[in-house]
Amino acid sequence: MNKQAASKEQANRATVQRYFAAINNQHKTLEMLEHLVTDPDLVEHIAFFEAGFAGYALIPDEIIAEGDKVAVRFHTDQTHTGEFLGVAPTGRRTSVDGIIIYRLEDDKIAEHWMQADLLGLMRTLQEPQPVTG
Repeated sequence: MNKQAASKEQANRATVQRYFAAINNQHKTLEMLEHLVTDPDLVEHIAFFEAGFAGYALIPDEIIAEGDKVAVRFHTDQTHTGEFLGVAPTGRRTSVDGIIIYRLEDDKIAEHWMQADLLGLMRTLQEPQPVTG
C-alpha cells in the first residue's frame, strides 16, 4: 500500500472516530450531523433511534479502515425513553451489538450498511417487568 492510500485510510478512520465522539451521550441534532454525514438514510436512522433512546451511545469495539470504507464492530448503551417500534417507554437500560460499514467521501460519511441485533433489543423491551414490593 502506498503512503497516500494509507494516509487516506487513517483520515477516514479519524473521521469515523470524530463522528462517534460527536454523537455519543447527547441529543443528536441535524446541525450536529451535517458536519459529519451526507448519507440521508443514516441521518433518518439516527433520528429514529434517538426518538426511542435519547442520548444513546454508539461504542466502537473495533475499527478497520480500507480504501474509502471503515468497518466498525460496535455495541450501544441506551435507556428506553420514548416509543420504539410500538413499544411504550420502559425506562430499561439496553445494549445492542452490531456491525456498520461506512463509505466516506470528502471527509464525511456518504453511505452506510448496518447489521444489528434488533430482535434481541425488542425481546429485552418486551420482557415482563419484575414485580417489586
